[in-house]
Amino acid sequence: MQRPRQWAWALAFALSTLVITGCGGGSNNTDTVTTTPNLTAGTGRIEGVALASSDGAPIADATVSAGGKSAKTAADGTFTLDGLTVGAAALTIQANGFSGGLVPVDVVAGRSARAEARLVREGTKATVDAASAATVTVPGSTAAVSFAANALVTEGGSVPSGAVTVRLTPIDPASDPRSMPGVYRADSGQAIESMGALSVTLADATGKRVNLKSGSSATIRIPLASRASDPPPTIPLYYLDEASGRWVQQGSATLKADGSGRYYEGTVDRLTYWNADRPLDSIVVHGCVNDAAGKPAAGAYVSSVGVDYSGVASAWTDAQGRFEVAMRKYGQASVAANDDTHASTPALAGPSGTGITLPDCLVLNQPGLPPEITVGPTDTTTWEDGQAVFLVIARGQRLSYQWRRDGVDIPGATGDWYAVPRARLTDSGSQYTVVARNAAGSVTSSSATLTVKVSDPQKKVADLRLLGLGFEFAGSAFSALELVDDNLAFVAPGTACSSGSMNATLDSAALVAGRKAPPSGTLATTFSTCTIDDTTYSGSDSVSYSAAADFSSITATATLVNLRRQSPNTAFGTDPGDTTANGSLGMGYSRSVANGDQTVNLTLSPGAGSTLRNESTGRTASFATGAMGFSNVQVQVTAQCTELKGQCGRMMVLTS
Repeated sequence: MQRPRQWAWALAFALSTLVITGCGGGSNNTDTVTTTPNLTAGTGRIEGVALASSDGAPIADATVSAGGKSAKTAADGTFTLDGLTVGAAALTIQANGFSGGLVPVDVVAGRSARAEARLVREGTKATVDAASAATVTVPGSTAAVSFAANALVTEGGSVPSGAVTVRLTPIDPASDPRSMPGVYRADSGQAIESMGALSVTLADATGKRVNLKSGSSATIRIPLASRASDPPPTIPLYYLDEASGRWVQQGSATLKADGSGRYYEGTVDRLTYWNADRPLDSIVVHGCVNDAAGKPAAGAYVSSVGVDYSGVASAWTDAQGRFEVAMRKYGQASVAANDDTHASTPALAGPSGTGITLPDCLVLNQPGLPPEITVGPTDTTTWEDGQAVFLVIARGQRLSYQWRRDGVDIPGATGDWYAVPRARLTDSGSQYTVVARNAAGSVTSSSATLTVKVSDPQKKVADLRLLGLGFEFAGSAFSALELVDDNLAFVAPGTACSSGSMNATLDSAALVAGRKAPPSGTLATTFSTCTIDDTTYSGSDSVSYSAAADFSSITATATLVNLRRQSPNTAFGTDPGDTTANGSLGMGYSRSVANGDQTVNLTLSPGAGSTLRNESTGRTASFATGAMGFSNVQVQVTAQCTELKGQCGRMMVLTS
C-alpha cells in the first residue's frame, strides 16, 4: 500500500480536490440473502424487480431470463426465477419500449439471490434497408450509428434481405449509474468510470439478431454523460461481454461537438452495448448496518453512488451486519443501506486515498417516509461552452427526480444529477431546483445559481496545460517523501524499495528509521531504479522544509537532478507516465480552521529554467520564473453533518 505523504498535506489536498481523475468501479451485482428450503436440491433462485431508470416506476410484463429459465414481471415489476443451476448467471431483461438490461448474479444452492434492473427507455427505433448504407440518430441527442452498404449479417451467418429494425439508445451513467448494463469493471478486473454508453441492436423481419459481418465496421457516437468536469479528448471504447457482464476494451473514441452537444465518436466492428470508459483506482468503505432495534441487519443491500464521479458499487451485509463496498480513490460517495421495507439515512464518505471505516453503523429506520433532501444543489460557476453539474442527495425509498430551470421542468432531467452540457452566457443567473418524489410525497430543493464566465479558449487551454505540468513536476519534486509514513515517521531506506535501492540522509546524517520528522530539515535521497508500489525512481531529490509544530503551515524547496519517475499512472492523471525532472520547486502552504471549516492557501513555484521531459514523446517543458497559487480553498462541513453523524464528509468549494 502506498504511503500517504502526510507532511506534504498541501500536495495531497491539491490531488484530492483539484485534479480528480476518477475511480470507484460500480456494480449492480447481486448476492445471496435468504435461505429457501423449498428449492430442489442443488438449485437456487433469483428474486428481483425491474424499474424504469428515468423515474423508478415499476415495469410490468417484462421478460426476465437466466440459466435457461424465463418469467414475466408482475404489475409492481417484481419477478422470481426458480430452479437455477448453481454458479454465475447473466440475468437479462427485455421490455417493450426499453433498452435491454443485464445483471450478473451469483446463484447459490438452496438460497435466494436478489437483483434490481433499471432499464432505459428506448431512444429510437428505425427501419433501414439491409443492403443499403444507413445512418440512424436519436432525436434531441448526439447519439448515432452509421454503417456501409452490404455490411450486415444475421446471427446464423446469412445475408439479411428487406427491412432491418435498428434500436438505438443512449445510456446516461451521470444521471443514473445503475442504468448501466453489467458491472463497472473490465474483463481484466480493472474498475472503470463511464463517460457515456450506447445500446445499438439490429433485427431482421423474423426477429433474428443482425450484426456486422467480418471485415465491416460502423461509426458510433456516444453522447458525453459524466459527473467529471475533465472528460479526456480520447478515451478507450469497451463492448459488453453479455455472458459475464464485464466490459472488453477494443478501440478508442474521440471527443467531438456539434450544435446538439458533445459526444465520443469511434469505429467499431460489432453492434451491441458500447461504453466510453477510463480506468480508475478504488478504495473500500468498511461499515455495518443495524435494524431499528439496534441489532445487526444481515442481508441488507448497501450501495455507494459517486458524487463527483459516475460509478456505483454494491454489497450485502454478512450475518453480523458488516459490509465492504468500493468507491473511487480521492472521490466522494453517498453510502446507504436498505432492505425490503426500510432504508437508512445516507452517509457521505471521502475523499480519501486509503480505505474508510464509517464511525457509526447505518440504521434501517426509515420505513416509507416521504423524501428528504440531505444535500441540495449548490451554486456553480463554469466557462462559456463548459459543463455545469448540479447534484442532489435525498433520502427515501424508490425516489424519482425532476429538475427545473427558473421554475420550469427541464425535459429528460430526471436523475439525481443534472448537467448543463454547454453553458451559454445567457444561462448565467439561471436558478436550478429539483423535486424529489416517492409514493409518500415530494420535496423541492433550494435554488442553485449558475454563473457563466466569458471564455478565452486559448488562455484556458494554456492555463490548464500549465496547471497539469506544474502538478506533474511537483509530483517528482516530492519523491523523497516516500520515506515518510502516515505517522510522520521515517522509513528505513533499505526496506522502502521492492527492487533496486535508495540512499537517504536527514541534514547530511544517516536517516534513523522510526524517528518522527522534525519541524524543519533537509531530506536528501538518491534512487537507483528503486520500485515503490508500482512506480520506479532514479536520480536524486532533496527537500528542505520548515513547518509549524502542527504542520498547519509549511514552506519547502525541492531540488531535483535527473529525477526519473516511471509509473503505469502519472501522478495526476490516468495515462502511463515516464518523466525526467531537473531544477527546483518552491512550495508555500497554510491552513486555518474556523467553525469546523478549513481554509487552505497553496502556492507552487517552479524555479526558472526547471524542466520536465516526457521520455515517451521526447517533448520537454521548461518553466519560467513564476508561481501557481490557490487561495481560500475552503473545505466546508455542511449543516447535515450532525444529523449524518459526521459522514456528510467535506463538501469542497473552490473560492478564488
